[in-house]
Amino acid sequence: MDLTQFNTAAIVWPTVAAIAISYILLSSFLSWYRLRHIPGPFLASISSLWNVLNIVTGRTSPVLEKLPGRYGPLVRTGPNYVLTDDAEILRHVNGVRSTYPRNGWYEGFKVDEHDHMGSHIDTSVHDAIKSKVIGGYNGKDGIDLEGAIGSQVKTLVSEIRRRHLGQPVDFSRLMRQMALDAITAVAFGEALGFLTAEDGDVFGYVSAVDKMLTYLTLASDLPIVRSFVRSRRMAPAVRCVLAYTGIGRMLNHTRRVVAERYAADDPGKGDMTASFIRKGLTQIECEGESHLQLIAGADTAVTVLRSTLLYIMTTPRVYTRLKAEIKAAVDAGEVVEVITMAQAQRLPYLQAVVLEGFRMRPAVVYGHFKSVPAGGDTLPNGVRLPAGTAIAPNYIALTRRADVYGPDVDLFRPERFLDVEPAKRHEMERAMDLNFGLGRWQCAGRNIALMEMNKVFFELLRHFDLQIVYPGKAWDEFTGVVYSQHNMWVQITESS
Repeated sequence: MDLTQFNTAAIVWPTVAAIAISYILLSSFLSWYRLRHIPGPFLASISSLWNVLNIVTGRTSPVLEKLPGRYGPLVRTGPNYVLTDDAEILRHVNGVRSTYPRNGWYEGFKVDEHDHMGSHIDTSVHDAIKSKVIGGYNGKDGIDLEGAIGSQVKTLVSEIRRRHLGQPVDFSRLMRQMALDAITAVAFGEALGFLTAEDGDVFGYVSAVDKMLTYLTLASDLPIVRSFVRSRRMAPAVRCVLAYTGIGRMLNHTRRVVAERYAADDPGKGDMTASFIRKGLTQIECEGESHLQLIAGADTAVTVLRSTLLYIMTTPRVYTRLKAEIKAAVDAGEVVEVITMAQAQRLPYLQAVVLEGFRMRPAVVYGHFKSVPAGGDTLPNGVRLPAGTAIAPNYIALTRRADVYGPDVDLFRPERFLDVEPAKRHEMERAMDLNFGLGRWQCAGRNIALMEMNKVFFELLRHFDLQIVYPGKAWDEFTGVVYSQHNMWVQITESS
């Protein structure tokens, strides 16, 4: 080798390495310095690695639940991320008069090249779409939510009798099928048939979502991953790969259903798609909202279905009392073939069980980040955040506030909503409302989720006795932004 070349290489590469290391150190310092006054794990203050480790190991829920006890109501969980379990801060950030826009975090939930209500970060666009779809979500515009969800509950009961009595069944899978059939019945007027399919997985959608859960969480939480997969060069490749999965097949099906409606002279029967068309959504917008219904409508509701039923089955006092209330209502002739929401709301213990179920396992662990507006902002507790800081609820910690729910927050005890003065119950219910968001950001599918919970819990315990097969290991649970549970084996027999 020429001596000059050797000397040049000996100088250039160490220089490049030194510049790279200096850049990394400077970037880490600047990231730390900007929010240095917010406590949290040190690794989280200088890089996203702390968050990545929690996501890939599936431990976000147990880790985030303990953060406020160690660091306080505001915790830094990333270079630009702050989580809080403080109700007043959340009302300040998400309230009707708030000027906090959505953070780019939401863009990670865009499943194709088009946005939907859940991925738009432009507040005015989000509001315009929500104004057109909210009537459908609330069962207005001729939509029979009771009938659509009730028909799937009847199918659930009949399929249990046909295929699952007297033998262990994976209840985590069964509840996923129920949630998907309920939301597709509401959305399209006809369920896709997850409950009746022999393998219980239409298009292979369920297995595809399970495999992509970690990726979807990383794509939301990490700006670098978000930018990479949405880049001009990578986005077509991602869509191409997605097309060959169960998710791609499901999206293609919803596109065909929506296209057929727009091609017809009449938008169709009283389902949500028909309502969206009548309210003026374009075909592309309607496709996006259909995708959102599948993502948000099923994969969040199923968490509360599974976990609440597990808590009921493993708490004999609750199981016995709820069964007794259900039997008394049936014997008194107070309910129809499938209980209505109005009838369910007259059953106080059932309502307490639903509330406690949402408290113990909220549908989302954390997320829904908003950005601090230009100029920065001072929070109700006096802490100032610089502009652009991403702040979101720590939902699992929010539902474990001992000052709100009592000292036994880790215990499944529906009675906490009954054995209190009205003012205290109002305080707890108001705190629970934060799990659904506030103002313009409130979950559009709240009424659907509550209706599904009430009908499923009542009808399952009306007709059947349920027992966990492996009480020492009731399920396998993995948590990212949402919960994912598997192998929840339950023995089902006719109600005695």
